Amino acid sequence: MENPFSIKPALIFGALFMGILFISKSASIYLGRSGLLIAAMVSGVADVDAITVSLSVLAGAGSISSGTAAAAITIAGISNTLVKTGIAFLLGTKKIW
Repeated sequence: MENPFSIKPALIFGALFMGILFISKSASIYLGRSGLLIAAMVSGVADVDAITVSLSVLAGAGSISSGTAAAAITIAGISNTLVKTGIAFLLGTKKIW
């Protein structure tokens, strides 16, 4: 078990947050709403927290609409759930099912 006050997880989350915020903003500028939704889907494969915070910041700043942020967060959540279900199916034992 790691120290709960370790700086490493915070730095990893910060880097992930910055990267996803950059990708989300770039996708929104260059590809519009559909690009942002695709970025959310891809980001959701790895983590939902960072994309949720990133989209909330963008919506709060008025860069994207709250409806677009909500749709993208939902897509990221679905993407993450499907990936985790696949991992559980592939790596889990019969007790899971």
